[in-house]
Amino acid sequence: MTTTKSAKLTDAEAEAAIASFQRIISYPTVSSTAPSTGAYEECAEFLLSELKSVPCLEGIGILDESPPRCPVVVAQWKGVHEDWPVLILNSHYDVVPAAPEDWTVHPFQ
Repeated sequence: MTTTKSAKLTDAEAEAAIASFQRIISYPTVSSTAPSTGAYEECAEFLLSELKSVPCLEGIGILDESPPRCPVVVAQWKGVHEDWPVLILNSHYDVVPAAPEDWTVHPFQ
């Protein structure tokens, strides 16, 4: 078994990662309203721009079969062994309603 040394982020990389995370949670992608407010599309555009900055990814885009105004962002990271099984990582960016008055800080800031 081989081991790999874990890479530590530089201060600049850590700050950029935190800024990216703060931005992604700022989109009010509430499932009941985001299709009509455009929040899904805005968030998807941000995700696309972030993914395009990752050199090992390809096939970055919106799934053709996405529902209207509900883009599904996809990207592919090809392994070195194309005959190995495929691993799918799945996530979502829609959330349930969050009333700001129920929070000590605004839920999307």
